[in-house]
Amino acid sequence: MIHPADIVDAAPDPFRFYTTLPGDDLNLSPDWPTIDLLSAGAAVARDATEDTLNHLALGLLGSRGTPLPAGFDWFALAYACSLAYARQLRPDGRRPLRMRLARAVYMLRDRLDAFAPNDMEILAERRFPRGYAWDWMPLADGDAVIDCGNGDNLHCFDSDGGERLGLRLGLPTQIDQLADGRIAIGSTYSDGWHAWNDADGAKSHARPHPVALLLEHGGERLELGVDGVLRRSGGTAEVTRLPLGAVGRARHIGDLLIAMDWSEAGWMFVLDLGDMTCRRVSSAPVILVNDICRLDDSYYLVDKMQGQVFAFDLDFRYRESRMKFGKGFGRLYDPIAIRAHEGFLHILSWVTGSLVTIRPF
Repeated sequence: MIHPADIVDAAPDPFRFYTTLPGDDLNLSPDWPTIDLLSAGAAVARDATEDTLNHLALGLLGSRGTPLPAGFDWFALAYACSLAYARQLRPDGRRPLRMRLARAVYMLRDRLDAFAPNDMEILAERRFPRGYAWDWMPLADGDAVIDCGNGDNLHCFDSDGGERLGLRLGLPTQIDQLADGRIAIGSTYSDGWHAWNDADGAKSHARPHPVALLLEHGGERLELGVDGVLRRSGGTAEVTRLPLGAVGRARHIGDLLIAMDWSEAGWMFVLDLGDMTCRRVSSAPVILVNDICRLDDSYYLVDKMQGQVFAFDLDFRYRESRMKFGKGFGRLYDPIAIRAHEGFLHILSWVTGSLVTIRPF
Protein backbone atom coordinates (compact mmCIF):
# COMPACT_ATOMS: atom_id res chain seq x y z
CA MET A 1 0.00 0.00 0.00
CA ILE A 2 1.25 3.48 -0.91
CA HIS A 3 0.77 6.29 1.60
CA PRO A 4 0.93 10.04 0.90
CA ALA A 5 4.09 10.27 3.02
CA ASP A 6 5.78 7.81 0.64
CA ILE A 7 5.53 10.50 -2.04
CA VAL A 8 5.93 13.69 -0.03
CA ASP A 9 8.82 12.47 2.13
CA ALA A 10 10.44 10.13 -0.38
CA ALA A 11 14.20 9.78 0.14
CA PRO A 12 16.28 10.97 -2.84
CA ASP A 13 17.12 7.41 -3.89
CA PRO A 14 17.13 7.30 -7.71
CA PHE A 15 16.42 3.54 -7.67
CA ARG A 16 13.10 4.07 -5.88
CA PHE A 17 12.04 7.64 -6.53
CA TYR A 18 10.79 7.16 -10.10
CA THR A 19 9.38 3.64 -9.95
CA THR A 20 5.69 4.56 -9.46
CA LEU A 21 3.59 5.99 -12.27
CA PRO A 22 -0.12 6.88 -12.38
CA GLY A 23 -0.81 4.10 -14.85
CA ASP A 24 0.52 1.39 -12.52
CA ASP A 25 -1.79 -0.95 -10.65
CA LEU A 26 -1.80 1.17 -7.50
CA ASN A 27 -2.95 0.34 -4.00
CA LEU A 28 -3.42 3.77 -2.43
CA SER A 29 -4.07 4.21 1.27
CA PRO A 30 -7.60 5.20 2.43
CA ASP A 31 -6.30 8.63 3.52
CA TRP A 32 -5.14 9.53 0.01
CA PRO A 33 -6.10 13.18 -0.61
CA THR A 34 -8.55 14.23 -3.30
CA ILE A 35 -6.75 16.85 -5.40
CA ASP A 36 -7.99 19.08 -8.19
CA LEU A 37 -5.46 18.38 -10.93
CA LEU A 38 -6.18 21.60 -12.81
CA SER A 39 -5.36 23.65 -9.72
CA ALA A 40 -2.31 21.51 -8.94
CA GLY A 41 -0.97 21.88 -12.47
CA ALA A 42 -1.52 25.63 -12.44
CA ALA A 43 0.32 25.92 -9.12
CA VAL A 44 3.38 24.15 -10.55
CA ALA A 45 3.23 26.33 -13.67
CA ARG A 46 3.32 29.43 -11.46
CA ASP A 47 6.06 28.21 -9.14
CA ALA A 48 7.59 24.74 -9.27
CA THR A 49 8.59 24.16 -5.66
CA GLU A 50 9.01 20.91 -3.76
CA ASP A 51 5.58 21.47 -2.17
CA THR A 52 3.71 22.19 -5.41
CA LEU A 53 5.44 19.28 -7.15
CA ASN A 54 4.57 16.91 -4.30
CA HIS A 55 0.95 18.08 -4.49
CA LEU A 56 0.86 17.45 -8.25
CA ALA A 57 2.39 13.97 -7.82
CA LEU A 58 -0.28 13.07 -5.25
CA GLY A 59 -2.97 14.29 -7.62
CA LEU A 60 -1.59 12.39 -10.60
CA LEU A 61 -1.34 9.14 -8.66
CA GLY A 62 -4.82 9.71 -7.27
CA SER A 63 -6.16 9.97 -10.83
CA ARG A 64 -5.55 6.17 -11.05
CA GLY A 65 -4.65 6.11 -14.71
CA THR A 66 -7.48 8.25 -16.08
CA PRO A 67 -6.79 10.83 -18.81
CA LEU A 68 -5.58 14.26 -17.75
CA PRO A 69 -8.42 16.79 -17.53
CA ALA A 70 -8.99 19.14 -20.45
CA GLY A 71 -8.59 22.87 -20.11
CA PHE A 72 -4.87 22.95 -19.33
CA ASP A 73 -1.73 22.60 -21.48
CA TRP A 74 -0.13 19.56 -19.87
CA PHE A 75 2.49 19.26 -22.61
CA ALA A 76 3.64 22.80 -21.87
CA LEU A 77 3.86 21.98 -18.17
CA ALA A 78 5.98 18.87 -18.85
CA TYR A 79 8.23 20.97 -21.08
CA ALA A 80 8.62 23.72 -18.46
CA CYS A 81 9.44 21.16 -15.76
CA SER A 82 12.04 19.60 -18.06
CA LEU A 83 13.77 22.96 -18.52
CA ALA A 84 13.66 23.57 -14.78
CA TYR A 85 15.16 20.11 -14.21
CA ALA A 86 18.09 20.96 -16.50
CA ARG A 87 18.74 24.19 -14.58
CA GLN A 88 18.93 22.20 -11.35
CA LEU A 89 21.79 20.15 -12.81
CA ARG A 90 24.05 23.18 -12.57
CA PRO A 91 26.50 23.45 -9.65
CA ASP A 92 24.09 25.60 -7.64
CA GLY A 93 21.13 23.27 -8.26
CA ARG A 94 19.19 21.47 -5.54
CA ARG A 95 18.86 17.70 -5.83
CA PRO A 96 15.51 17.31 -3.98
CA LEU A 97 13.89 19.84 -6.32
CA ARG A 98 15.55 18.30 -9.38
CA MET A 99 14.27 14.83 -8.56
CA ARG A 100 10.73 16.07 -7.99
CA LEU A 101 10.81 17.91 -11.31
CA ALA A 102 11.86 14.71 -13.09
CA ARG A 103 9.19 12.70 -11.27
CA ALA A 104 6.54 15.21 -12.34
CA VAL A 105 7.67 15.00 -15.97
CA TYR A 106 7.62 11.20 -15.94
CA MET A 107 4.15 11.09 -14.37
CA LEU A 108 2.82 13.63 -16.86
CA ARG A 109 4.35 11.78 -19.81
CA ASP A 110 2.87 8.56 -18.51
CA ARG A 111 -0.60 10.11 -18.74
CA LEU A 112 -0.02 12.01 -21.97
CA ASP A 113 1.14 8.91 -23.87
CA ALA A 114 -0.96 6.28 -22.10
CA PHE A 115 -3.85 6.50 -24.57
CA ALA A 116 -1.74 7.10 -27.69
CA PRO A 117 -1.10 4.02 -29.84
CA ASN A 118 2.45 2.91 -30.64
CA ASP A 119 3.62 4.48 -33.89
CA MET A 120 6.47 2.02 -34.54
CA GLU A 121 6.61 -1.72 -34.97
CA ILE A 122 8.57 -3.18 -32.09
CA LEU A 123 10.81 -5.85 -33.61
CA ALA A 124 12.15 -7.10 -30.30
CA GLU A 125 12.30 -6.20 -26.64
CA ARG A 126 14.64 -7.53 -24.00
CA ARG A 127 14.68 -6.58 -20.32
CA PHE A 128 17.86 -6.64 -18.28
CA PRO A 129 16.66 -7.78 -14.85
CA ARG A 130 18.78 -5.35 -12.84
CA GLY A 131 17.40 -2.30 -14.63
CA TYR A 132 19.07 1.09 -14.28
CA ALA A 133 21.36 0.36 -17.23
CA TRP A 134 23.60 3.06 -18.69
CA ASP A 135 24.79 1.64 -21.99
CA TRP A 136 24.63 -1.42 -24.23
CA MET A 137 26.98 -2.66 -26.94
CA PRO A 138 26.82 -5.67 -29.28
CA LEU A 139 29.92 -7.89 -29.27
CA ALA A 140 31.16 -10.41 -31.81
CA ASP A 141 29.67 -13.26 -29.79
CA GLY A 142 26.97 -11.63 -27.69
CA ASP A 143 26.63 -8.25 -26.06
CA ALA A 144 27.57 -6.17 -23.02
CA VAL A 145 25.65 -3.84 -20.73
CA ILE A 146 26.73 -1.56 -17.90
CA ASP A 147 24.44 -0.67 -15.02
CA CYS A 148 24.28 0.99 -11.60
CA GLY A 149 24.49 -2.21 -9.57
CA ASN A 150 26.24 -2.24 -6.21
CA GLY A 151 28.14 -5.37 -7.23
CA ASP A 152 29.17 -6.22 -10.77
CA ASN A 153 28.28 -3.43 -13.19
CA LEU A 154 29.73 -4.70 -16.48
CA HIS A 155 27.86 -7.76 -17.72
CA CYS A 156 28.72 -9.74 -20.83
CA PHE A 157 26.21 -12.13 -22.35
CA ASP A 158 26.47 -14.98 -24.83
CA SER A 159 24.50 -14.88 -28.06
CA ASP A 160 21.75 -16.91 -26.37
CA GLY A 161 21.39 -14.30 -23.61
CA GLY A 162 23.18 -16.20 -20.84
CA GLU A 163 25.50 -14.11 -18.70
CA ARG A 164 29.10 -15.28 -19.00
CA LEU A 165 30.96 -12.50 -17.19
CA GLY A 166 30.38 -9.91 -14.51
CA LEU A 167 32.91 -7.32 -13.34
CA ARG A 168 32.89 -4.18 -11.24
CA LEU A 169 34.67 -1.33 -13.02
CA GLY A 170 34.23 1.94 -11.14
CA LEU A 171 30.89 3.64 -11.80
CA PRO A 172 30.58 3.14 -15.57
CA THR A 173 28.32 5.27 -17.75
CA GLN A 174 29.50 4.57 -21.30
CA ILE A 175 30.91 1.81 -23.53
CA ASP A 176 32.90 2.52 -26.69
CA GLN A 177 34.72 0.33 -29.18
CA LEU A 178 38.51 0.51 -29.56
CA ALA A 179 40.32 -0.38 -32.78
CA ASP A 180 42.27 -3.22 -31.14
CA GLY A 181 39.04 -5.07 -30.38
CA ARG A 182 38.80 -4.07 -26.73
CA ILE A 183 35.92 -2.07 -25.36
CA ALA A 184 36.51 1.09 -23.34
CA ILE A 185 34.38 1.72 -20.28
CA GLY A 186 34.19 5.39 -19.37
CA SER A 187 32.49 7.24 -16.56
CA THR A 188 31.19 10.67 -15.67
CA TYR A 189 31.42 9.77 -11.97
CA SER A 190 34.54 7.74 -11.16
CA ASP A 191 38.10 8.73 -12.09
CA GLY A 192 39.92 7.15 -15.02
CA TRP A 193 38.66 4.55 -17.47
CA HIS A 194 38.83 0.80 -18.09
CA ALA A 195 39.47 -1.44 -21.07
CA TRP A 196 38.29 -5.02 -21.44
CA ASN A 197 38.27 -7.97 -23.80
CA ASP A 198 37.99 -11.73 -23.37
CA ALA A 199 41.66 -12.41 -24.03
CA ASP A 200 43.23 -9.87 -21.68
CA GLY A 201 40.48 -9.24 -19.15
CA ALA A 202 40.08 -5.78 -17.61
CA LYS A 203 42.75 -3.13 -17.34
CA SER A 204 42.37 0.09 -15.38
CA HIS A 205 43.74 3.43 -16.57
CA ALA A 206 44.08 5.79 -13.62
CA ARG A 207 43.41 9.48 -14.16
CA PRO A 208 42.81 12.32 -11.67
CA HIS A 209 39.41 12.97 -13.25
CA PRO A 210 36.52 10.99 -14.77
CA VAL A 211 36.95 10.10 -18.45
CA ALA A 212 33.59 10.05 -20.22
CA LEU A 213 34.68 8.95 -23.70
CA LEU A 214 37.62 7.15 -25.31
CA LEU A 215 38.00 7.72 -29.05
CA GLU A 216 40.51 7.01 -31.77
CA HIS A 217 40.90 9.45 -34.63
CA GLY A 218 43.69 9.90 -37.17
CA GLY A 219 45.70 7.11 -35.59
CA GLU A 220 45.64 8.82 -32.21
CA ARG A 221 43.80 7.84 -29.03
CA LEU A 222 42.03 10.69 -27.27
CA GLU A 223 40.26 10.99 -23.93
CA LEU A 224 37.36 13.33 -23.22
CA GLY A 225 37.15 14.23 -19.55
CA VAL A 226 33.93 15.05 -17.79
CA ASP A 227 35.33 18.59 -17.57
CA GLY A 228 35.06 18.92 -21.36
CA VAL A 229 38.83 18.78 -21.94
CA LEU A 230 39.98 16.56 -24.81
CA ARG A 231 43.40 15.09 -23.99
CA ARG A 232 45.84 12.84 -25.81
CA SER A 233 46.32 9.27 -24.66
CA GLY A 234 47.89 9.31 -21.24
CA GLY A 235 45.53 11.99 -20.08
CA THR A 236 47.95 14.92 -19.80
CA ALA A 237 48.42 16.78 -23.10
CA GLU A 238 45.40 19.00 -23.74
CA VAL A 239 44.13 19.11 -27.32
CA THR A 240 41.12 21.38 -26.89
CA ARG A 241 38.42 22.28 -24.44
CA LEU A 242 34.70 22.12 -25.20
CA PRO A 243 32.69 25.17 -24.08
CA LEU A 244 30.46 23.34 -21.63
CA GLY A 245 30.13 22.85 -17.91
CA ALA A 246 30.18 19.05 -17.65
CA VAL A 247 29.88 16.17 -20.10
CA GLY A 248 26.84 13.98 -19.54
CA ARG A 249 27.21 11.86 -22.67
CA ALA A 250 29.50 12.04 -25.71
CA ARG A 251 29.87 9.99 -28.88
CA HIS A 252 32.47 9.81 -31.63
CA ILE A 253 30.68 9.61 -35.00
CA GLY A 254 32.83 9.86 -38.13
CA ASP A 255 34.88 13.05 -37.94
CA LEU A 256 32.72 14.51 -35.20
CA LEU A 257 32.72 14.38 -31.44
CA ILE A 258 29.21 15.15 -30.20
CA ALA A 259 28.87 15.97 -26.50
CA MET A 260 25.93 16.82 -24.28
CA ASP A 261 25.87 18.96 -21.15
CA TRP A 262 22.56 17.98 -19.54
CA SER A 263 22.30 21.34 -17.80
CA GLU A 264 22.10 22.97 -21.26
CA ALA A 265 18.62 21.93 -22.37
CA GLY A 266 18.04 21.98 -26.11
CA TRP A 267 21.70 22.03 -27.19
CA MET A 268 24.55 19.78 -28.32
CA PHE A 269 28.24 20.57 -28.71
CA VAL A 270 29.71 19.35 -32.01
CA LEU A 271 33.50 19.25 -32.34
CA ASP A 272 35.05 18.77 -35.80
CA LEU A 273 38.07 16.57 -35.15
CA GLY A 274 39.70 17.80 -38.37
CA ASP A 275 40.08 21.49 -37.56
CA MET A 276 39.09 21.27 -33.87
CA THR A 277 36.32 23.83 -34.23
CA CYS A 278 33.36 23.44 -31.90
CA ARG A 279 29.85 24.70 -32.48
CA ARG A 280 26.75 24.79 -30.33
CA VAL A 281 23.95 23.08 -32.25
CA SER A 282 20.26 23.18 -31.42
CA SER A 283 18.71 19.83 -30.59
CA ALA A 284 15.12 21.17 -30.62
CA PRO A 285 12.59 19.67 -30.16
CA VAL A 286 14.78 17.34 -28.07
CA ILE A 287 15.05 18.79 -24.58
CA LEU A 288 17.76 16.68 -22.90
CA VAL A 289 19.79 14.58 -25.35
CA ASN A 290 20.70 11.37 -23.57
CA ASP A 291 22.40 9.84 -26.61
CA ILE A 292 22.90 10.02 -30.37
CA CYS A 293 23.81 7.61 -33.15
CA ARG A 294 24.00 7.69 -36.93
CA LEU A 295 22.40 5.26 -39.35
CA ASP A 296 22.67 5.93 -43.10
CA ASP A 297 21.76 9.59 -43.72
CA SER A 298 20.15 10.28 -40.35
CA TYR A 299 21.11 11.00 -36.79
CA TYR A 300 18.85 9.52 -34.15
CA LEU A 301 18.55 11.13 -30.72
CA VAL A 302 16.84 10.01 -27.53
CA ASP A 303 15.35 12.44 -25.02
CA LYS A 304 15.52 11.71 -21.31
CA MET A 305 12.27 13.53 -20.62
CA GLN A 306 10.04 12.76 -23.60
CA GLY A 307 10.61 9.04 -24.06
CA GLN A 308 10.90 9.31 -27.83
CA VAL A 309 13.37 8.76 -30.67
CA PHE A 310 13.99 11.80 -32.87
CA ALA A 311 15.35 11.69 -36.43
CA PHE A 312 17.57 14.50 -37.75
CA ASP A 313 19.31 14.92 -41.11
CA LEU A 314 23.08 15.15 -41.37
CA ASP A 315 22.92 18.95 -40.96
CA PHE A 316 21.20 18.41 -37.60
CA ARG A 317 17.81 19.54 -38.87
CA TYR A 318 14.89 17.80 -37.19
CA ARG A 319 12.72 15.54 -39.36
CA GLU A 320 10.33 13.53 -37.20
CA SER A 321 9.91 11.57 -33.97
CA ARG A 322 8.47 8.20 -33.02
CA MET A 323 7.86 6.02 -29.93
CA LYS A 324 5.99 6.66 -26.70
CA PHE A 325 6.77 6.99 -23.00
CA GLY A 326 5.94 4.32 -20.44
CA LYS A 327 6.74 0.99 -18.83
CA GLY A 328 4.74 -1.28 -21.15
CA PHE A 329 5.95 -3.32 -24.09
CA GLY A 330 7.95 -1.20 -26.53
CA ARG A 331 7.62 1.96 -24.43
CA LEU A 332 10.60 4.09 -23.40
CA TYR A 333 11.20 5.24 -19.82
CA ASP A 334 14.19 7.59 -19.58
CA PRO A 335 15.89 6.24 -22.74
CA ILE A 336 19.58 6.48 -21.91
CA ALA A 337 21.31 4.99 -24.97
CA ILE A 338 20.69 4.38 -28.67
CA ARG A 339 22.84 2.39 -31.07
CA ALA A 340 22.66 1.44 -34.73
CA HIS A 341 23.50 -2.23 -35.28
CA GLU A 342 22.94 -4.42 -38.35
CA GLY A 343 20.62 -1.82 -39.88
CA PHE A 344 18.34 -1.44 -36.86
CA LEU A 345 18.02 0.96 -33.93
CA HIS A 346 18.36 -0.36 -30.40
CA ILE A 347 17.15 1.85 -27.55
CA LEU A 348 17.97 1.22 -23.89
CA SER A 349 15.80 2.68 -21.09
CA TRP A 350 17.47 3.50 -17.77
CA VAL A 351 14.61 2.89 -15.32
CA THR A 352 13.21 -0.33 -16.77
CA GLY A 353 16.37 -1.86 -18.27
CA SER A 354 14.42 -2.41 -21.50
CA LEU A 355 16.24 -2.77 -24.83
CA VAL A 356 13.86 -2.12 -27.73
CA THR A 357 14.68 -2.80 -31.39
CA ILE A 358 13.00 -0.85 -34.20
CA ARG A 359 13.59 -0.10 -37.87
CA PRO A 360 15.06 3.27 -38.88
CA PHE A 361 12.53 5.86 -39.99
